[in-house]
Amino acid sequence: MPIKLSALIGLKHETGILLAVFCVLVIGVVFIGLNDVPGYILGYLATTIVFYIAVRGWRTIKRFLILFAAAILGAIFLSFLYVEIISRIAIMVGGAGVLESAPMQVIEVVITYIILFATPLGILTGIVGSITLGIRRLATPRDENSDAGST
Repeated sequence: MPIKLSALIGLKHETGILLAVFCVLVIGVVFIGLNDVPGYILGYLATTIVFYIAVRGWRTIKRFLILFAAAILGAIFLSFLYVEIISRIAIMVGGAGVLESAPMQVIEVVITYIILFATPLGILTGIVGSITLGIRRLATPRDENSDAGST
């Protein structure tokens, strides 16, 4: 009896479809490149899918607020990490010309794209998720008997 790959990995059907769409979008980004508007749109769509997969089961405002704060603090930390630590260590080890080397350029591009794509979507997801759950909590009628306790 053949075992399905999704059952073997433990993925839900919806997650498998979203990961397939994510892969298609990433392939599109690779071929189009991130130096043009269509590339940025595909990149944001791919990042949106990653965020959706990560947060779709969240049901508390606290998690979305933590995501909001982590996105802001993460962008500040990554910027600080590159400018103040990585580039200075590279200059001390390899001299001033090392910043133009291929490995340092790759590190710079990776950090820049993480900040460019993850920060705005993390902030937006945190805000929208918090507001949505807050409105849902206010709109849901509370059962007075459940608050009274079990006595």
